[in-house]
Amino acid sequence: MSLPTSPTRFRLASGAGYTMHCDFFNAWPVAEMERRVRDCIRPIIKCGVSGTP
Repeated sequence: MSLPTSPTRFRLASGAGYTMHCDFFNAWPVAEMERRVRDCIRPIIKCGVSGTP
């Protein structure tokens, strides 16, 4: 099976390519998300998987 060479020929279950979208479900505990935003995102610090710098 090969893909169409032109993106205008892509067909999705939802219709043409312009119908493409993404769904997001947030499952983080509220307190943990708030801590990571406060400690990592707002000060623009790269944190590890534990959420600490």
